[in-house]
Amino acid sequence: MKNRDDILCPACGGRDYEPVLELPGVPILCNVLIPEAAKALRVPRGEIRLCLCRDCSHLFNDRFMPDLVVYGPDYENSLEFSKVFRMFAGRLARRLIEKYGLRGKKILEIGCGQGEFLELMAVLGGNRCIGFDPAFQDGVERRGLRTVSIFKQGFDPSRGALPAADFVICRHVLEHLADPADFLRGIAKAVDVMKGMAFYMEVPNGEGLFRKQAVWDIIYEHPSHFTRTSLAVIFRRAGLPADISETYHGRYLYARSSAAVQSFAGGGTGKRLSARALCSRIDRIRTCGDNVSRWRNVLEKCRGAGQRTVLWGAGSKGVTFANLVSGNGEIQCVVDVNPRKQGMFLPGVGLPIIPPSSLRRVSPRFVIVMNRIYEREIRKTLEHLGLTPELLFP
Repeated sequence: MKNRDDILCPACGGRDYEPVLELPGVPILCNVLIPEAAKALRVPRGEIRLCLCRDCSHLFNDRFMPDLVVYGPDYENSLEFSKVFRMFAGRLARRLIEKYGLRGKKILEIGCGQGEFLELMAVLGGNRCIGFDPAFQDGVERRGLRTVSIFKQGFDPSRGALPAADFVICRHVLEHLADPADFLRGIAKAVDVMKGMAFYMEVPNGEGLFRKQAVWDIIYEHPSHFTRTSLAVIFRRAGLPADISETYHGRYLYARSSAAVQSFAGGGTGKRLSARALCSRIDRIRTCGDNVSRWRNVLEKCRGAGQRTVLWGAGSKGVTFANLVSGNGEIQCVVDVNPRKQGMFLPGVGLPIIPPSSLRRVSPRFVIVMNRIYEREIRKTLEHLGLTPELLFP
């Protein structure tokens, strides 16, 4: 493990940061497919010590060991099976196509997953699309589109130039990297905004940790949690002007870089947090532990009353929640709409993952919904199944 003096803030490169929260023994990967309960209980675990940078308000895990995190075909974090998320992705694709005139162009996506978003860009804009992702599954075809090509590998800017493209997309990749600044500098060398190229990046919004004490958003595979300021700072360090804002109901941050962006926007001044602001943020992060204790008590009461409780969402939030609060059989199972996850078991706790249709035999009294964005969608599904459980929202 690195000496504390050797660790720099991944966003601004500073040394002045404060440890604010520790989560020992968490699963290394939340979004891995595990077909056996016993194997799910024996997943590799790591340590999180979340630090807050006093200079740029970036949050990062200074105990992160990148060699432990290996992405392959058993990694699955697609959200496209939710109608709510598909609508968001469709709106985003249309906005990018219209804003940047992306019709009949060549588009590159770094970290494209199974190519869902590239498919939208190809279909809606008649574009030629190339993607890179080590977790891409062999044999997956995006509607048989010959205009979409995906390479089963990660993209390392230090090992080679980007393929020629008019537009570059990188969504939900930067937060996975041990050295996001170096990665972004490599992108900046290949994306020449002054020659008409444009770049769109999206990351989870780390501000939720301050606003809502969203401890369930903290996972090992995300060593960085970007705030609006720290994202602007890292773009400026890479030499990329950026227009930065929130999207998807404040859950994500995006950064757009093109010739039309003339300055380093988005609040990226790099000014130190005031002592008062720093103390407030530290206090709010540290109360995440209280949030964990509160939910342990809630589940204990449900179990004590003989009430069946299920968790809705087998993604990162659900894995973190179950590992932090469920240890005595309080949760019966986990529901997920992604068919690749159904029949698998939740990392760290071994809970079975079932499709919504199987809820009739469980007949839960409580359903814990990990992401409120999907509340309406979930209520409609439960109504269709003839179930009326009470919904709880961590």
